[in-house]
Amino acid sequence: MYDSFSTQMEPIQEDDRYFRYLYEMAQASDTTLEQKREELVKVVDEEWIKVIEDSLDAINTIIEKPRRFITTEEEVVPISLAKKISADSVRHLSQNTQFLAPSDDGEIHPTKILNVNMAETYDLYENRFVYHLIQRLLTFVDKRTDVIFWSTGNEIRNRFTMHSKIGDAYEEIEYNVEMTVKDRQSFAENDADSIDTFMRIDRVRRLVMALRNASFCQIMQGCATVRSPIQRTNLIMKDPNYRKCYQLWQFMERYDKVGYNIEVKDSAMAFDDEYMVQMYTNLINNYTVFKSLISDDRNLTELASQQHEPVQPKFIKEIKEVKRARIKTYLDYVPTAKYVEGSKGIWTVPCDIALPCATQNELQLEGAEALVANGCYAVAEGANMPSTPEAIAYLQSHGILFAPAKAANAGGVATSGLEMSQNSLRLSWTFEEVDERLHNIMVNIYKNAADAAERYGMKGNLVAGANIAGFEKIASAMMSQGVV
Repeated sequence: MYDSFSTQMEPIQEDDRYFRYLYEMAQASDTTLEQKREELVKVVDEEWIKVIEDSLDAINTIIEKPRRFITTEEEVVPISLAKKISADSVRHLSQNTQFLAPSDDGEIHPTKILNVNMAETYDLYENRFVYHLIQRLLTFVDKRTDVIFWSTGNEIRNRFTMHSKIGDAYEEIEYNVEMTVKDRQSFAENDADSIDTFMRIDRVRRLVMALRNASFCQIMQGCATVRSPIQRTNLIMKDPNYRKCYQLWQFMERYDKVGYNIEVKDSAMAFDDEYMVQMYTNLINNYTVFKSLISDDRNLTELASQQHEPVQPKFIKEIKEVKRARIKTYLDYVPTAKYVEGSKGIWTVPCDIALPCATQNELQLEGAEALVANGCYAVAEGANMPSTPEAIAYLQSHGILFAPAKAANAGGVATSGLEMSQNSLRLSWTFEEVDERLHNIMVNIYKNAADAAERYGMKGNLVAGANIAGFEKIASAMMSQGVV
């Protein structure tokens, strides 16, 4: 497209004396031109993959032939309920003659007897340890698989800046341009570059899933929970397979990385003569377009302006941080301002979107009725439960789009999570990068809530959707950890 444009413009520009005049001025001007290329190469950390691969055989060996022991349960029962009479039963009866009684035929018969039940059980500490290791391992692998498969595409950023100041006796032109182009590697390209590593991760995940579905885990389901610190029993410390499992548990306890590292490569780009010609030509083209607009009144329409009473932040800062006073005292500084006592009156102000973001139960039924009457079409919570259940029900019954705090107010916690990710990766993201990631998180929260509501027959009800999606996430985590 640019080549086609240049081809058409070149003859016109070459024959134009004013263009040549401006071009010579641009060449002689004080111009700063810089272009940098930054490549973020995301490399999967293979340490955790190798540790798990080295441990899978040991886990599999244990669960194929799990250790078990015999439990003996002794109980004195009526003779009619005795299942098996052993030597221990006879011996016990000889020592407890109170269980003997004469019968009608004149003989002595036992009325009760010792019943000995023997049962095989797998409920050993070591077996419970291996069972919960498998649950933790599945969660560990799933988390990193999700992050890596969706986040390992490389990024290339080309950042261009140009500053030029040109002029003659009649005019001074200052030209500043800053542009960033971010190219993301497609998932297909990323898969091709990392196919071997992805295949290893996929194999590890499938093998861990097979362990989770093995008969051993079905037998041990519901057993008592095992948590750190792990007991260093003789079996765990001396048996090589159990010792390997113990080492894997310890590794997962201390491994706090997301599963990949980011390598940053910076390089500055050089400019040849042809590139400079293009930059000066673009400068002149932009100047002539701008000049034509400001010189022709027909191309400009002045927008109507409206003067508002300015808010004076320095007063608010003094009130809250110095005097520690109520915001009502702002009227002492700006008498023309309007103050509404409490929170109820605020909702009588006509608006399209209402954002209760102050305190619990600030939006009550009367406020919801006022919002509906004044044509408000959306309410989004920005505090902890700022709307009463009655207000929420009223808004929903009148078709108001309602975003509950559980979802809409999640941005703060999400940003804290991004901060922890930066610390873990030893990175410092720009404001734009954090904002982009936060935007994606909030989009996913909405999708999860909307999808959950639709699945359970409550399409559009984000309150129910957020509750259901949150419950499903917690339930999934509890089951993965073996809690339920």
